Amino acid sequence: MKYKFYDTCSLLMKANHLWDDDSKMVISSITLEELEHIKTSANKDPDVKFAARKVVHELDEHYGDYEVMIWTNLLAPFINENQLPLTEDSKILACADAFTDLLTPEDEIIFVTNDLCCKHLARVCLS
Repeated sequence: MKYKFYDTCSLLMKANHLWDDDSKMVISSITLEELEHIKTSANKDPDVKFAARKVVHELDEHYGDYEVMIWTNLLAPFINENQLPLTEDSKILACADAFTDLLTPEDEIIFVTNDLCCKHLARVCLS
């Protein structure tokens, strides 16, 4: 099976097209927390807040059509081993790495991000 693991930014940019391909979508619990924060933040742009609400509604309507990898402190060794600071991005990468461990050799996973720094870290840490 083909999986795409999305970070928060990539989900927001894809809000109207989450189900356009046949890959199974995977997100982390950190992304859900960030979406909630964006929806309720007084400092966020109204378009970004709308995209966050759209994504959350889409996830609700398609419950069961995607996977959520839950962040726990048990995933922290990935962050320490890669000498990363403990940030939301590093937690998302740790979730992606842990999800990869659950896959079979026939499965394929792609980490999707529009954040160039996160993309670089993913290339280094998830290879």
